[in-house]
Amino acid sequence: MRLIPLLIFVFSILSTAPPASGQNCGCADDENCPFAFTPNTTTTVCYEFQDAFNNDLADPAQGVCGVSLYFEDDQIGALQLTLTSPNGTSVQLTGTTGNCNNWTPLSAWDILFVPCSEMCAPDTINGCELPCTFDNCPVDCLWPNAFMSGTYLPFSGCLEDFNTGPVNGQWCLEIENTAQFQGGTIFDFEVILCDQSGFMCCDADAGSLAFQPDVDACEGDSALQLTPQPLYGAVVPDTALYGYTYTVFSNGNLIAYDTMTDFRTYTAGTYQLCGLSFLLDDSLQLPPTGSAISAVDIYNDLYGPAPSFCGDIDTNCIVINIAAPPPVVALMDTICAGEEFFIGTTLYNTTGFFIDTIQSAGGCDSIVHLDLTVLQPDTTLIDTSICNDEMYIVGADTFLVSGQYEVLLENQFGCDSLVLLDLQVLMPFETNLTEIICLGDTIWVGSVPYTQTGVFSDTLLTTLHHCDSVVHLDLTVVEISLSIDPPQTLTCLTTQTTLTANAATSSGTLTYQWTTLDGNITSPANAASVQVDQPGMYYLSVTAANCTVEDSVMVEQSAQDPVAVALTSGPDVLTCTVTSVQLDASSSSGGPNLSFLWSGNVSDPGSPAPTVTEPGIYQVLVTDTDNGCTDTDVIEITENITPPVANAGADTSLSCFEPAIFLNGSASAPMGNISFQWEAVSSGNIIPPANVPNPGVDEAGVYQLTVTDLTNGCTDTDLVGVSNNMSTPMTLIDVAPPSILNCVVDTVFLDGSNSQNIQNVTFEWIGNIALGQGTPVAAVTQAGTYSLAIANTQTGCADTATVEVFANYDTPVADAGIGPDAISCLNTSEDIGGIGTTIGANVEHQWTTTNGMLTPPIDGPFAVATAPGLYYLTVTNTLSGCTAIDSVVVDDATETLEAHVVEQTGELTCDETTFLLDGSPSVMPPGGAGISWYNSAGELVASQLSFETNDPDSFWLVLTFGACTDSALVTVTGIDSLPFADAGPDGFVDCNTGQAILNGTNSDTGPNFIYQWTAIQGQIISNETTPSPTVQGVGEYELEVTDNLTGCTVT
Repeated sequence: MRLIPLLIFVFSILSTAPPASGQNCGCADDENCPFAFTPNTTTTVCYEFQDAFNNDLADPAQGVCGVSLYFEDDQIGALQLTLTSPNGTSVQLTGTTGNCNNWTPLSAWDILFVPCSEMCAPDTINGCELPCTFDNCPVDCLWPNAFMSGTYLPFSGCLEDFNTGPVNGQWCLEIENTAQFQGGTIFDFEVILCDQSGFMCCDADAGSLAFQPDVDACEGDSALQLTPQPLYGAVVPDTALYGYTYTVFSNGNLIAYDTMTDFRTYTAGTYQLCGLSFLLDDSLQLPPTGSAISAVDIYNDLYGPAPSFCGDIDTNCIVINIAAPPPVVALMDTICAGEEFFIGTTLYNTTGFFIDTIQSAGGCDSIVHLDLTVLQPDTTLIDTSICNDEMYIVGADTFLVSGQYEVLLENQFGCDSLVLLDLQVLMPFETNLTEIICLGDTIWVGSVPYTQTGVFSDTLLTTLHHCDSVVHLDLTVVEISLSIDPPQTLTCLTTQTTLTANAATSSGTLTYQWTTLDGNITSPANAASVQVDQPGMYYLSVTAANCTVEDSVMVEQSAQDPVAVALTSGPDVLTCTVTSVQLDASSSSGGPNLSFLWSGNVSDPGSPAPTVTEPGIYQVLVTDTDNGCTDTDVIEITENITPPVANAGADTSLSCFEPAIFLNGSASAPMGNISFQWEAVSSGNIIPPANVPNPGVDEAGVYQLTVTDLTNGCTDTDLVGVSNNMSTPMTLIDVAPPSILNCVVDTVFLDGSNSQNIQNVTFEWIGNIALGQGTPVAAVTQAGTYSLAIANTQTGCADTATVEVFANYDTPVADAGIGPDAISCLNTSEDIGGIGTTIGANVEHQWTTTNGMLTPPIDGPFAVATAPGLYYLTVTNTLSGCTAIDSVVVDDATETLEAHVVEQTGELTCDETTFLLDGSPSVMPPGGAGISWYNSAGELVASQLSFETNDPDSFWLVLTFGACTDSALVTVTGIDSLPFADAGPDGFVDCNTGQAILNGTNSDTGPNFIYQWTAIQGQIISNETTPSPTVQGVGEYELEVTDNLTGCTVT
């Protein structure tokens, strides 16, 4: 749909005119199209303009700016379409300048005719651009069976011819189809006015919300999450063209557009929710939020004389009243276990934070927050001792003997408090201790410390409970000494070193335990000496008599690999001009002493910068001679010596019509990266410049084109010949006997085929020619003077001759029958002819038809018709030469038989291995028809309307009823290619790390490819879903590549 030119959206100046009715945009909108036309008929289909503000086509601001036409025709060469305006002005849109029998049963045209003052943009068919003026039979390339588009000029006349008369009224398309057996359909046509004021082609429909209830609720209430359902009639706007949203109004302002009608976040107030349907192309023309505008204002604008956008708003809006809730009440309280707390009718007796809602009118409830603590009975555990002559008091109770007791008290909150007492009455005692401690540790007896080996006795005058106690101590102190010898530094040559410990003890047996967090121990870790092969901090614990001392040592490493960098000191591509490349590894880094070794055919393998003359991949091995560490890098030298292809074009000629022409080297390749140089090698003359693809020449001769590839300097040449062609025809006209017109001879043939030099010419007859215009032989049916002009289309030269045709005019009954007769699928023939036809010895009869079919004999007064159509009986009196003609119509009563399919194309993938061929939409006579599916080889594959196939092929559904058939084509395609998986070359693990990086980067890449590595033998450490995972240890690894677009997987 198109809209009228949009106006700036200013609501303060909206028209107050009453809403205008919508204007239909074309024949389909007026429901007069699609319109089917039959063979050999002339019919008319129309639609009407009613409400154009500017009704004068002669107004410079008005006129026909375009005619869109969408149609299909089974034989385009026989179709003539003419558009007529309300005042009778006609312009022929389609027609033909030649004679073609182009069968186009699968073709459709969706095209636009433009004024002659505008540029056309015709479609291109198989690289051939169609003519700007529409022609049913283009000279260079016929219409194919395809979908055509583009803009064209009318076949005859211009759209400017309509610049007179009124706009409003009937616009009619006359359809003249001279094909005898083929018809077609006008799907739609539309006249596009330059000034479309007064109507708008708009199918927007917001439906109705009149049955949706209004809403009263509190802020945030779930009732504010609305789910309105607009009611529609029989037609709902196309969602591909029209959008739908809700408008929110408040206090006379547009405040929001929203497809989600959730008002739970809105503050207190009154809102109106209204549905809005709009053309998606006009989404930027909607009024902005914040505008002082109502739904009624928008409605009045949309249905006024100049609407601001294509849309429809429902003014039956939902009213939403939102109230603010009362403030929250916060309570905090403490109760004892067994007590209760009430809010309204709700009881609480456990500790926690509670939110309670007290219902109120209007949907806004009072909210109470309760922070309640429920105190449980206190229980205190007391485990203590006293001397034999002491007492222990709890509350009002006194205890003198050992035992367990319970005392119930009251705490500071008035809740119960239980004391559990475990009492021990101590007697005087002696203690004997035997202890072993480590050097540096201390053992205490009372307040006396002991740190040396020996036997000691100590009397404690008081204990914790003032009771006497004697302690006898036998103490042993364990001493251990420990040191570690300095280790060697690890390098790429020295990969392992020994850590040696020196330890002694005063008591017990020594044991050793080495550990490390960042190194690696390769020998048993519980010996005095161990082997290690990684740098890091190593820790040693030595134990004797449960005493432990520790020491640590750092193992250093000097094994930094150099960094090999392989570059070139210039270009890295060998060409026709660059025959050698110098490699360069001098940018490699590492220690001060590096050595180099190149692979391949290089000038000096030990040099950091050798020279190569062949393409290939070259590797450099860089070695740090101080630590033996190495690194490699590779560089690829490519070669580009492919010459360009010079194409000087086809041989051509000069003519008097074209005394100078342009040579054509534009087919040379590759275009865009080559230079051109032309020269005349045998006669000829080049009009400067000569270094362009298409130079001009004005003399016959042989011209050479030299093209040079600007990338690699390679060249190629080609020759083209230019000849002179000044051939001029000589016109001669022969009048074939009989040369006089009468009742027998109604046509005289004028023959110019004996003219000389008539290769590549056009023929134009001047006079009242009946047939043969544009050919060497013309038929005339009237006396008069006739001329033939012959022009050479290549040289532009022409000649003319004239001849005189004379006439001498100094009648039997034909009765073709009165009908009615009809042909159907089951009745395939009808007898035609009437009893009123003249018969006799001097009478000849001849039956003919333009769109039917006759069964011999056809030279009698009666005949047999085998197809619907119009039949003619011609009766001729051989003595007078006069004839009579009558006609009879045999109707088409053919039963409806239409083959249709649900989908015309399908695709088989690795996920979808079958496709349903579904002919269920087909239309058949009552009682059914014969059903057959055939593949591209013509083999019968099914006899029902629907079946599944797993073969990519073309399938024809053929329906048969009596003598009638119809067919439909379904094309099922398969997978073009499987994904490519390449796990890369076999490799080796690193001697230091035991790891390797696999290389699957030659596999297919892209966002639709998934990679999965699997270790058949070995271990994948990381990146198993990328082309280059890291693996640990030797083994065999498998790469699986999956294409998500087809579901296919390859390993």
